[in-house]
Amino acid sequence: MNGLIAAAAIAIAAIAARAAGAVTIVNGSFESPLVTPGTFNTYDSGASSTFLDGWTVTSGTIDHIGAGFWQASDGSQSLDLVGFTGIGAIEQSLTGLTIGASYSILFDMAGNPGGLRTLLASFGAVSQQFDFDATSTTTTNMGWVTYSLDFVAAATNGVLSFTSRDNSCCKGAALDNVRIVENVAPIPVPAAGLLLLGAVGGLMAARGRRAS
Repeated sequence: MNGLIAAAAIAIAAIAARAAGAVTIVNGSFESPLVTPGTFNTYDSGASSTFLDGWTVTSGTIDHIGAGFWQASDGSQSLDLVGFTGIGAIEQSLTGLTIGASYSILFDMAGNPGGLRTLLASFGAVSQQFDFDATSTTTTNMGWVTYSLDFVAAATNGVLSFTSRDNSCCKGAALDNVRIVENVAPIPVPAAGLLLLGAVGGLMAARGRRAS
């Protein structure tokens, strides 16, 4: 029984260690800096490339959408990956990954109402295109959908990027609520716990028989 308790304790400690070292995305809901409600700020890949906290604009322009301009997915602000000129792109460096571990980049996508919107999500060598049909959406009902970019870490760090596949003003993909989760394989703590409970129950039953 002591062995089961030790195994359960080790498993719980491993889970806690993974949680403590979890990788995070800075400003994943684009709440900073604050944009004047009802308006948007445009950032480019030049002088204003680092104005969006935690991110760098690496191509074209993007629009940082303020509260009330359209419905956000998380918080009150979001992004339009197409600003006034060029194909917009943003990136952020992530650190603290575990080599060989499986991760998912989760993000919410919508688009300027009125047509098909497309973006490319990338981490390291892994890239995937995502589409969103904004034909029937409105600024008050954006129809946000959560997508996932999955990868296995080949290094302890890497660059996450989102790139528009549209290049016309007011026809870009909308982005919000970017986060990362590690897909940790289940550790059989419940099984160990059930065995432990069974052992304790057996001891109690045996003691009861001796007492009678």
